[in-house]
Amino acid sequence: MLHIYVVLIYWGFCISWTLIFFIFYCFGIWFHLWYWWKGCEREVADAAKGSSEEQKSESIMRLSWALVHSRQAEDVQRGIAMLEASLANSSSPLQQREKIYLLAVGYYRTGEFSRSRQLVEQCLEIAPDWRQALVLKKAVEERIAKDGVIGIGITATALGLIAGGIAAALTRRH
Repeated sequence: MLHIYVVLIYWGFCISWTLIFFIFYCFGIWFHLWYWWKGCEREVADAAKGSSEEQKSESIMRLSWALVHSRQAEDVQRGIAMLEASLANSSSPLQQREKIYLLAVGYYRTGEFSRSRQLVEQCLEIAPDWRQALVLKKAVEERIAKDGVIGIGITATALGLIAGGIAAALTRRH
């Protein structure tokens, strides 16, 4: 009997320490990303004061990446707006491809899957075998298909309820 208590205490100790380490690990990642993000914002502000166009563009790309990958919807929208504003200033096809890809990611994260698909296809016109864009395109198409199936299911359910209501009304009359 004592052996069972020792095992239970040991497992409880292991689980609690594992949970504590997990919480600190997650907090560390969150803090690191937040600190990096604030650093990107500072970098963009400093670059706007007198750096070269290339440095400005690179700092905007880093901040846009952080914003587009944020969990906050308003940050994602801000990243999309920054990318769209800076898209015309893209000097190289590689830079344009990366901005379009980040826009596609942003639109995917906001739920605008058709716009995301258009942008991914535009990326693939520039670089047809770009693996990241191919993976995103597959994810977008899966979400569009899933949303279509859900829409069909909702429509079928609504039609079934309407038909059932009509049938019930007709049987009451007779």
